[in-house]
This record gives sequence, structure tokens and C-alpha cells, in this order.
Amino acid sequence: MYNPSAGTFVPSSALPISAPAFVPSTSSSNPTPDPPPSLVSRNGGLFVPPSSSDLKQFDDEHESLPSTSSNLPTEGFDFALGSTTVPSFNPNNSDSMHQLQQIQHAHFQQQKTTMKTLQIPVDLYTHLRNSSLSELTSIPPDDPRHREIPPEFHSISHLDSAQNATLAHNTSGSFGYPSIVYKVVSKESGGVFALRRFDNVKASQKIAAAAMAAWGGGVGTPKDIDKHPSLVKLSRAFVANRALFFVHDFHPQAKTLSQLYIGNGSEDASTLVKSVHERGMAVRCIHMSKVLRCAGGRVRVNCVGVVDVLEFEARRSLPELQREDMVQLGRLILSLCTRSMVDQHTDNNTLGRCILHIQQHFSPDLHALALTLISKPLPIYEITSLMANHMIDELETSMTVSDCYEKELKKEHESGRGLRLLMKLGFVNERPEFGMDSQWSETGDRYVLKLFRDYVFHQVDENGRPMMDLGHVVSSLNKLDCHDSEKISLSSRDGQAIMVVSFANIAVCLENAYIELMSSEQHTDGGQGQHGGGQHHGGQNQHQHQYQNQHQHQQSQYYG
Repeated sequence: MYNPSAGTFVPSSALPISAPAFVPSTSSSNPTPDPPPSLVSRNGGLFVPPSSSDLKQFDDEHESLPSTSSNLPTEGFDFALGSTTVPSFNPNNSDSMHQLQQIQHAHFQQQKTTMKTLQIPVDLYTHLRNSSLSELTSIPPDDPRHREIPPEFHSISHLDSAQNATLAHNTSGSFGYPSIVYKVVSKESGGVFALRRFDNVKASQKIAAAAMAAWGGGVGTPKDIDKHPSLVKLSRAFVANRALFFVHDFHPQAKTLSQLYIGNGSEDASTLVKSVHERGMAVRCIHMSKVLRCAGGRVRVNCVGVVDVLEFEARRSLPELQREDMVQLGRLILSLCTRSMVDQHTDNNTLGRCILHIQQHFSPDLHALALTLISKPLPIYEITSLMANHMIDELETSMTVSDCYEKELKKEHESGRGLRLLMKLGFVNERPEFGMDSQWSETGDRYVLKLFRDYVFHQVDENGRPMMDLGHVVSSLNKLDCHDSEKISLSSRDGQAIMVVSFANIAVCLENAYIELMSSEQHTDGGQGQHGGGQHHGGQNQHQHQYQNQHQHQQSQYYG
């Protein structure tokens, strides 16, 4: 028996055991037959599962329930399911038992844990996996395009179309200057970015720094415009090797609207234009080839700050630039609605046909908006008033997407907590040797962790069959993580040692063993080797008391 206060082990024969103990069954040539499925013990609670005929009323697919113990009472008793307590029922009353079976089975179905309930949906998983793959792609090491990027970046891959995937000086970019875009990884931060290179451009480091001050989130950036959700953030702008470089955030699997022609990007672009104009700036890059559609339908305006540097000497007034933004927004709406490229080179006849197409196939509000932006641009705050009803629809969609992501994030948070506990247990359990002690993992706190590992993962039924209960695994790890005071019985594999401990005691054992391993690693790195062991054990006891005192007041505290 484990005595938490004394930290010692006492033979099970010396202490009376009132709590039920998990004892792995021994092999038998004549196994006893399964008892009738009358009562089920699950996660510490008792309930009566419905029969096969009744079960089909509540579940489309009949799933066999685990066999039960024959030691349970057969007359009136209380049923406890998690935090819900069902009053006593008379099993001889068929109506009462039928109602009880419905309640119990519904709760059982709600508590079932499977691999599917623990993972994120397949579509979201596929999207995240493909995003990770796009961040990891790179061109061969001997590719000459490696010479086109500064040395502080690596793992490059081109983002231009296949016909433009050549050297930068042979590529004609959409800004009218030779340019090329790469996906790169920063050696300093490890972040993934989109690097755009311009050649033969008259620009200085001072001009690039001015663009960074306006868009990059520095001290001079107006009111955190770089954090706008419809903007691709500008991270760096600099001149090197007689070339101009812009480093923007990289959004995997994003496509330009000119590649997709999806007609739901005008609202997001309008919110960005409003935020930029309110801060006394101009966007200057609202174009089908500069607007990206990212995950969740989010539309982001790319390449901000590029035109500010390329046309720095133009010296155009701010009202003129903001008026041009409104005209570009109108052209964007025409392009999305007509699925054609409308830009500054489009003649008036083509514009007239586009306006007529919108009038015939779209709402009067959208027709009035496009006509106003093209013919007589109004300030952005007047334009947004015309789009108020549609903004509400976009807001509803955004909130729905946010709720879905938050729901899936909770699953991953739970998985992350369990993974950290499993990694700590993996470092401790079955360790062959530590500190010249080959029995380290079989003694003291480590022995408790070994038995706990068997309790969580190696349980079997009365016939020796493995019990693959994911609900039991998740519940046990969660209780260990929050240092629950609930007590459980642990048994050795031979059944000779049985101890009753709480999840809080096991958590302290795990922290002590992990701290001991970490302290030994730090001593080794510091050149102390095996010296200072006495100081370490004293520190270990101090940590143990610290954990015990703190968990009495805050059992849900998580230690990373």
C-alpha cells in the first residue's frame, strides 16, 4: 500500500483495503462464462444498459456494450453517471426501468469517446496538412535561383505561375517592373514569408524604411494598421544586391481573385479601405491580382507598401490617391461580377457593358454601388453605408467560422495536454538506467508511475482480453493533469502489490521524477556530472512539498 504522507510502501497484507482494486486477471484454461448484461460499471458509475430490442429505439446502429460484473446489487439502488445522479428505481417496475434505460443510454452515448471524437474533421485536417506541405516545399539546392535571394533566407520555392518560374531578371511582374515572388524561411526567426524581388528599380534604403514605418507595424505605423484582418502584413522592406525586396506574411494555399473569380471579396476589401483612409493613408493595390482569398474565405489585400516605394517620386496628393482607391474598388467589383479583368486600360464601352450586366443579373444595391464607384467616387464612409446589409451577412459568416475554429481548437488543446503528460511518462517509464542505478524506474515514485501506466493503457477484462477504452484513457489523463483528489487502486502485474493513491499523488510523483531527470541533464551540461547529488535530492523534496501545498489550493493548475 502506498502511504502518501510518509512516501513509503507497505505490503498490502498489512493494511485493510476497502477500495476496489484493479487486479489483472491471470490466464485460465477454463474461463468463466460472461455474466448476463444486467449492470455496467463505467468510469466509477453504475447504470443499466437497455436490451438489444430496446436499444434499437435509441440508436440506428446497435453497438455491443461491455460485459459486467456479477458482484453488483440486483435490487433498488442509486445510479451515478458523471455529475448526474438518478434516483433509486425498482427493477420490478417495467415502466420505471424502461424510462431509466432511456436516460442511462442517452448519457452513455454522450460520453462515448472514439478516435473520431478526439480528432479534428477530415476536411480541416487535410487543409492544415496541405498548408504545412506548402510551407515545406523548396527548390533543389543546385537551382540558380538560390542566388536571387539574400543569405538570411532559405528553403525557397517560387510562387509565380509556371510560365514565370524563371530567373528574376527575366520575369515581368504585374507592377510594370521585373519582379519575382518566392516562399522563403527566415534563418533568424524560422517564420515563413513571401519574398518579392524587384530589379532595375530606383529606390533607397531610406524610402524602403518609410514604407515600413507606414505599413510594417513599427513605432510610426498608424494605429496598428498592420494587424487588420484583411491585410497581408508587410514584415520587411530593404535594398540589397542592387535589388529591392519586400517581405510579406505567407498564407499557404491562398489564391488571387484573378485566379478564382469569387464574388465575395468586396466587403473585406471595403473594410480595409475604410481603416486605411481613416488613418490618413491610401491602399494603392486593390487589384484582382493583388487580392488573396485565404482559408475560411478570408480576403486579404496583398503587396501593401510596394507602390509607395516604386512610385515614391510621383508625389501625388492623399485625396487623389484615396479617390483612386475607390475607383479601384469599383473595378474590383466589376471584375468579380463579370468574371473579366477590368483595370485602368479598360475602355468605356466595356465598362458600360459590365455595368449593364450587373444591372441585369445582380441586386439594385450592388448595381448602384458599382456605378457610383466608377463614375463618381464617394468617400469610403458613404460607400460602406450602402453595403451595411451585406456587411451583416459577412459578419455572420465570419463568426460562424470563428466558432468552428474555436471548437476544434479546444480538441487540440486537450490533445496537447495529454501529449505533454505522455511525453513525461515516456521519459520515466521503463528507463533502463539512471545515475548508475539500473532499478531507478522500478523504485520509489517511479514505481507508482509504472503501475499508473498499466492502469491507463493495459487494463483487461475478466477473460484477459484488452480493454481499449479511450474514454478511460482521456479521463485518467485529464484527472492527472488537474491533480484530482479522486483515489484509484493500482496493482502490480503479478497481483502481489496493491496501493490506493489519488491522481494528485501520482502527479507529484511524475513531477518529482521529471524534475530529477531535468536536474541531472542541467548538471551534466554545466560540467558537474554526477556531483551535487545530495543537493539535488534536497531540492527534489523541496519541490515535492511545493507541489503538494500548491495543489491543495489550486488542483486545476497545469504544469508544463
